[in-house]
Amino acid sequence: ANVLVGEAAEVDGNLVSVDAGDLRVWGLGEATIGSSARAMFGGETVTILPSGSGVGSARNSWTGRIRAVRRLGRLLEVVIDVGHPVVAIVTPGAAEALDMASGAEVVVSVKATAVRVVGGD
Repeated sequence: ANVLVGEAAEVDGNLVSVDAGDLRVWGLGEATIGSSARAMFGGETVTILPSGSGVGSARNSWTGRIRAVRRLGRLLEVVIDVGHPVVAIVTPGAAEALDMASGAEVVVSVKATAVRVVGGD
């Protein structure tokens, strides 16, 4: 699971943004603006696209570099540095189709509805 810790920065309806350093993450939840908050999402919710790709309707989109690709049973765990490490779980076919290799620049996206924001310590 991915857990990014930061400060609640903005509220837009049911969505809350968390500023974790230079990274802004939007998700569902409740937090008081200015308070500490965590944004959590599973690796299976992360989409990896070639650098320069559009991201569709995903509110969270970051450019980064692949730092590691590890076998996880019949799947692969891909670690992408977007200012924070983000873990994605992909199939070997997806990794091959996107030519995922350490050092490659990619776009990472996660729909805000897949992120849970929790306020407090």
